[in-house]
Amino acid sequence: MYTEMSAMTKAKPLWAIRAEEMMGTKGITQEDLLDVFDVGTRGSVGHRFSGRQLARIEEVQRLAKKLGTTVSYLIGDSDELPTSTDQHKDINDHSVLAKSFQYLARIDKLNDSEIKSLFQLLEKLDLSRVIQVYEVLHEIERTGDVSSIIKLEDFRKIS
Repeated sequence: MYTEMSAMTKAKPLWAIRAEEMMGTKGITQEDLLDVFDVGTRGSVGHRFSGRQLARIEEVQRLAKKLGTTVSYLIGDSDELPTSTDQHKDINDHSVLAKSFQYLARIDKLNDSEIKSLFQLLEKLDLSRVIQVYEVLHEIERTGDVSSIIKLEDFRKIS
């Protein structure tokens, strides 16, 4: 009986299974979730994903936000991903861009403070705006038509 109880308490939670599926498509690792769970090691995140330690609702809420989904989806109250096709495209673009920054930060051996500052800045800038500005600038480079530069004013954040 003790073994059965022990196995039951350590079962992987549904939210973790669903989160891992989404993380795989977005290129997000458990190490990228340290801030979501407010912990200092990937192992601490892993304990929550394995069911060894219970995740708090606030942590699951932050995880849902980071993954671009809802708590209802993660915990199984809903089987529908609450995103449209266009949102999936944006999420995938964000994922590739964020993954690029993560990769460069790792290979350049940035310290934790530098990485945290980088991602705080990226969050403040909003990756969708970065991607949109890139597309306008790429179009200007490709066509040589500088009249598109006026479009860049559309990306000014309203304070």
